[in-house]
Amino acid sequence: MLFFKQESLHGKELTCVRHLHSTGSASTQFWVTASEDTDINVVGCTDSEVQILLRMKGHISSVRALAVTACDKDQGALFSRTANVCLAVMQ
Repeated sequence: MLFFKQESLHGKELTCVRHLHSTGSASTQFWVTASEDTDINVVGCTDSEVQILLRMKGHISSVRALAVTACDKDQGALFSRTANVCLAVMQ
């Protein structure tokens, strides 16, 4: 396991992390993270870098939970939950 310094992915406390996908060689992992800052990030991780690939904004309160489903090899759905609302983002 490698450790390296990384700037914060969110402006406030991280509330949820879910694994999305690994590349064939498993050298790159893709994760989705949620936070009290109301953002959802899609993050790519390698042995030497963590990079935000996509930042989704629009929740009016902190994102409390995430769920990821796989529909087939290349498609799935991401569900997010705040205090009052459950949203779905389809790929």
